Amino acid sequence: MTRDGRALLLAVIVLVLAPLPARADLGGISFWLPGSMGSLSAVPGQAGWSFTSVYLHLEANAGSGKELQNNASIVTGLHGRVDALGFLPAYTFETPVLGGQVTVGAAGVPGNVGIGIGATLTGPRGNAISGNAHDERTTFADVYYLATLKWNQGVNNYMWYVFGNVPSGT
Repeated sequence: MTRDGRALLLAVIVLVLAPLPARADLGGISFWLPGSMGSLSAVPGQAGWSFTSVYLHLEANAGSGKELQNNASIVTGLHGRVDALGFLPAYTFETPVLGGQVTVGAAGVPGNVGIGIGATLTGPRGNAISGNAHDERTTFADVYYLATLKWNQGVNNYMWYVFGNVPSGT
């Protein structure tokens, strides 16, 4: 292998193995809503329209303080809040597809989210510097789509599904 080939191979290895910073979807909010696919989700349903809704409320607080040398300190805090309503209209078809029952739907999540952070640095003589920031917005979160194909054989139920999202950019 030539010297240029070895250099190229080394560069590819470094790029592939280099650690990347962690990235969270939706600011760390779970993509999969807890309970979205429960124990009876594979049971065939009635043909026609259905409507599912869920109210999401979150209040989160975090804070920390650190004593520094010479009676100095730093205190930080965070407060987050979410109020949103998730809704999922879906349609179940009566005509079988591949011997199973097809359902398609799309979910939306309008709501209000807010976050506030603050910090105070106190020096050894008691002088303090503090600051805070707050961001709040009313928004329509990502649109989620769902398609299921369900089969029933006596007491056994089987399901194949696709669940994804179209990012809103908020």
